Amino acid sequence: MDNEQPHQELVKCVLVGDTAVGKTRLICARACNKHVSLSQLLNTHVPTVWAIDQYRIYKDVLERSWEIVDGVNVSLRLWDTFGDHDKDRRFAYGRSDVVLLCFSIANPVSLRNCRAMWYPEIRKFCPDTPVILVGCKNDLRYMYRDETYLSYFGDRSPFVRAARKSDLVMPDEARAVAKELGVAYYETSVFTYFGVNEVFENAIRASLIARREHRFWMTNLKRVQRPLLQAPFRPPK
Repeated sequence: MDNEQPHQELVKCVLVGDTAVGKTRLICARACNKHVSLSQLLNTHVPTVWAIDQYRIYKDVLERSWEIVDGVNVSLRLWDTFGDHDKDRRFAYGRSDVVLLCFSIANPVSLRNCRAMWYPEIRKFCPDTPVILVGCKNDLRYMYRDETYLSYFGDRSPFVRAARKSDLVMPDEARAVAKELGVAYYETSVFTYFGVNEVFENAIRASLIARREHRFWMTNLKRVQRPLLQAPFRPPK
């Protein structure tokens, strides 16, 4: 890949999960510093995918990939996938350093698919690659109860009826799945920006620790910490 800096660790991070769970928007939030507005939340989902060649085409995207984590100079390259394109995913998995397994907090089925379908697929193609479970759209846990948002949405509200607990994935439920799979768990929101930088920073840590186990002579990796626990999300009062 083009224009890496000297002594820079290249980290390939692949995002996988059901269609419409928020993978591409999460990538754009990190790669382009792009926040999602309320009006964008109302738009009908159109399947899209982040093109990896943007790191080559756009200098600002490349420069935003550069980060220093625990003293290690890193270039984070994010790979998007279509939820229903098996061939494209198999290609994306190749030489991956870490995989983010994504689901939508407003779609419990997408979490069940993480356990039943996506995680087995990841382990088939990436048996030793670190995996992190990511709950996207965590702002939706409280937004449907907030009169400010409901009055803004009006008849265009994404909630066709009052949301029930069964419509949402609670933190303990997601953590239980993460524990069962033996992976870390983080939540994110591209609307509030909660957890966006945190999940990618810790994905880098997970990949560098795995790399250190195979390249024990690399002194620059000795200070890398294990992924840090995420503080609970505190919704606005």
